[in-house]
Amino acid sequence: MSGEVLEYLGLNELSIPSDLKTAISREVIEAVTSGYSSKPDIETVLKRIKRNMQNIYELVVFKILENLDTLDEKILEYVVYRGGKATIPSASKLYSLARKYGREDLILTLQAVWNKHMSRELIECPRCGFNSISSDLSCNVCGNIVSEQYVRTRLDFANKFKMYVESASVAELRSILELGYVLVNSTGVYSPRSKSIVPGRIYYQVYLRPSDISLIMENINQRDVKV
Repeated sequence: MSGEVLEYLGLNELSIPSDLKTAISREVIEAVTSGYSSKPDIETVLKRIKRNMQNIYELVVFKILENLDTLDEKILEYVVYRGGKATIPSASKLYSLARKYGREDLILTLQAVWNKHMSRELIECPRCGFNSISSDLSCNVCGNIVSEQYVRTRLDFANKFKMYVESASVAELRSILELGYVLVNSTGVYSPRSKSIVPGRIYYQVYLRPSDISLIMENINQRDVKV
C-alpha cells in the first residue's frame, strides 16, 4: 500500500531518502484511515487522499521541509506548487532557492500563497514583492530593509496624519509631540498610548518631521483652547 500512495502523490519521482518516503506514506495513510475500525483497501485510501488532496499535500510538504535541509530543483518545485500554506514558515528559504534556480514561476506562486494567508496589514517589499515588511522595517522573506519614507509613501501617511491631527484631542497631540513619533498602519495613524491599538496587529513607527510638528502646532493654535 505504501508504494501505491507514494506513486499517487508523485513522491517516487523525487530524490528523497527512502526512510523519509516510508514515514510520509505511513503518516498519510494514518491521516486518511483514522476513522475506520478496520484497515481499508488501497482503492479506498486513494479515494480519501483525493478528497482531501490539498490537506494531504500540505502534510507531505511539511514533513519534507521538516526533515530535509537541502532541496534540489525538482523537490523545490514539488514543495512550492503543492505545499500551499505549509510553505509559509519556510518562505525565506524557498524564495532564496527559487532565485538560485532562476525560477520566477515559483517565486510568483510563493508570493500568491504568502499574500493570501499572511496579514494584509504587512507592506509589500519592493525587492521581493511579498507583503512581508515587518514593524521593524525589515522583510521577513528576503531580509531587505526599507526606509521610513517608503512606509510613509506606501501607507499614504500624509493624508492619514492630517486626518488624525484634525480629530485628535489637544492633550493627545501634545502627548505625541512629547513622544516624537506616531504609529501608522493601513487603517490610520495612532498615538502610541492610544487605547485603540489592537495587540497582534501590525503598526509602523514613524518619527515626526518638522513639517508634521508644524501641522500639529497650527491645528492646536486654531482651536479655542489655551496651549
